[in-house]
Amino acid sequence: MSNSIQQILVGTDFSEPSINAVLHADALAQLCQANLTALFAQVLHDDLSAGVLDAQWDQFRDRVGERFAALKSEYQVDFESRVERDVSARNALLRTAESVDADLIIVGTHGRTGMGRLALGSVAEGVVRDAPVSVLSVHYTTPHAPYRRILVPVDLSDRSGATLRYAASLAEDFGAELAVVHVVEPLTVPPYFPLDYCAPAPDEVRGAVVEFVRKQLPDQDVPVHVLSSRVAEGVCRLAEDQDFDLIVTGTRGLHGLMRLALGSVAEKILRLSGVPVWIYKPAG
Repeated sequence: MSNSIQQILVGTDFSEPSINAVLHADALAQLCQANLTALFAQVLHDDLSAGVLDAQWDQFRDRVGERFAALKSEYQVDFESRVERDVSARNALLRTAESVDADLIIVGTHGRTGMGRLALGSVAEGVVRDAPVSVLSVHYTTPHAPYRRILVPVDLSDRSGATLRYAASLAEDFGAELAVVHVVEPLTVPPYFPLDYCAPAPDEVRGAVVEFVRKQLPDQDVPVHVLSSRVAEGVCRLAEDQDFDLIVTGTRGLHGLMRLALGSVAEKILRLSGVPVWIYKPAG
């Protein structure tokens, strides 16, 4: 692997979506030859775990350990298991990620109540916002790694250039096809704009995107898609219509020729996407 993924952390509450996240994590851990840690978070004050007193903690942890053992046996996966207590699953994941020096955090979405609750929808968004490392969000039933078709949204900023180069290295490791999408949002011109203002021509936009991709990946011929739409909606629609199985995006993108605000937009992609979303955060 050209990417330095050595420690992977996955959160699970034993719901079906979170078990799918474990399967993604196990496949990636094998591919990367990385260590895998699976975390169950007992959320303090949760309706199901509030009665677990300190005196019962060892017994409760043993019960969760039995669930982990059953998970390993049923799905033939291997990981180090951790059981942590915190005021939120998000806090537990971030604290454990720091403890194990994780390079990648994997979460499932739409998790529901299990033995103590790990709400893997809102948790995923919280982890994406606050994690210092990359986060992979997977939906229930989505195929796991190795991914075969990777889509990368770019806004022509330096940050999205770094994300594109990272995605290209993932594509090389997975033996996957790589494609780029740039989305031009419909522009409503306010009354104070000059009357002679006009938006860039489609050919001009496409040329700028092609040149941007060529500069980032000079030795590769990467397909480029240019869409006119709301950014997150356009990216997710393209991914599903053309059978991409992974979206790799970044956070806090800067303004390029057209704007892809890869902070809030990344979270919208996370919520809307029917395929796994890899939120890249460069080390440091």
